[in-house]
Amino acid sequence: MPDDLALLAREAVIAHRLGWRAHYLRPSAGQIAELAEAWLSGAAGPPRRHVDTVLREVRPAPGLTEYGDRLRRAACDPGGISWSTLHPVDHARLSGETGTACRLAVDRLPREWEQPWPWIRLGLALLRPSPTAAAEDGDRTAAGRAITHRPEVVRALYAQVTEATGKAPDPVRLAAWTGAPDHAGDIPPLPLTGTV
Repeated sequence: MPDDLALLAREAVIAHRLGWRAHYLRPSAGQIAELAEAWLSGAAGPPRRHVDTVLREVRPAPGLTEYGDRLRRAACDPGGISWSTLHPVDHARLSGETGTACRLAVDRLPREWEQPWPWIRLGLALLRPSPTAAAEDGDRTAAGRAITHRPEVVRALYAQVTEATGKAPDPVRLAAWTGAPDHAGDIPPLPLTGTV
């Protein structure tokens, strides 16, 4: 399989799983408060990697598969992409402008943080290889892995810190600080039980 198609297929799977986790999982409020306190105190890292989650009331997630479907269509028929209808973050990422994609995604988060789409777009942009971001690749990769593997935790922590300070934190720094689970593979898992 050509590398560009493999990358789009991988992104479609990641987008679906990230969206599912962000929509259906709710992290422990007490553990998120513990993480927020550590972040706000300037701790070098989180006091815990594992955060308990529970499955939210199962309710339909309108459009949850739409993003992955769009990536699959792009992989199957690149000429069929209507570039003018793509979200600006997706357009930048798919055009190889990952720095611009990250900046645009970060800029949208304060207004749209409750939705899964900005987190999906930011996570994918951070994980996409960037020839111009070599010096930042460690933080970018750590942040991208945290967002794609634990979006429910990163989003809840982002909300808690924003509420506590009245100012949104840098989501890339926050996600890199939070980290992905130690056992994280390339593709985020879907939970088999009530805790992750």
